[in-house]
Amino acid sequence: MKTFLFALCFLFTGLAFAQEIKYEDNKFFVNDSLVYKHEIKKILAANEDALKLYNKAKTRQSIGGILLASGLGLCVADAVMGLTTDNRSYPKALTVAGVVVAGISIPILSGNKKRIEESINTYNAALPEKEKTLGYNFDVKLITNQNGIGFHINF
Repeated sequence: MKTFLFALCFLFTGLAFAQEIKYEDNKFFVNDSLVYKHEIKKILAANEDALKLYNKAKTRQSIGGILLASGLGLCVADAVMGLTTDNRSYPKALTVAGVVVAGISIPILSGNKKRIEESINTYNAALPEKEKTLGYNFDVKLITNQNGIGFHINF
């Protein structure tokens, strides 16, 4: 019985602190205040599916960024080598490899914003509704403290 009550209280406290996240201009807002990207992972930890989608988008963003930077680096390195040596044959194999690697990064980077928005929408869909439609707006919570268990009603 104690484990059941503990699980029920844990569920209610998780829902009580759940807040809707807005994603605008690559920034995250909770209650119209800016939340940094490292804090979003802590918020999304309440919903496994949303956290998986967010982590997948961030992983793809990292891999795509590394590929794009290395491809551009290869192109620049070949251009510098072509300008500084007496043999002025440009482009060589490094430039072709750099263009290919940078081209591979484009499809990897292309859908990240959509994946992040999908993870935020998944998290927000699992939240309880804000507005009550029956009668007056009231809120009933089950609370526990050192004195026992009780109901907290807000009108």
